[in-house]
Amino acid sequence: MNKPLSEKEKILTMLTEIYEQLEEMESVLKESFSDKRNSLNNAEKDKIKASEQNLAALDQTFEGIDFTSRIRFQLTTNPYSLNWASKYR
Repeated sequence: MNKPLSEKEKILTMLTEIYEQLEEMESVLKESFSDKRNSLNNAEKDKIKASEQNLAALDQTFEGIDFTSRIRFQLTTNPYSLNWASKYR
């Protein structure tokens, strides 16, 4: 059970090296995950911006259209027809 001191020192040295390697790996992983998180956040921001621009374009397209009066007119002239809906796709 009693190992010579040199064996204990070797084991302690090996464990110290392993610990230092683990610390280094931890910092590398933190940085890597941070980079990935930032990349994903930027990708989501880009998607949101694109959606925002598409909505703004749709708003401009439909800005002057009074859908309520058009639908009401179509329903009063032919209440069973759904042809009016296809005009607005």
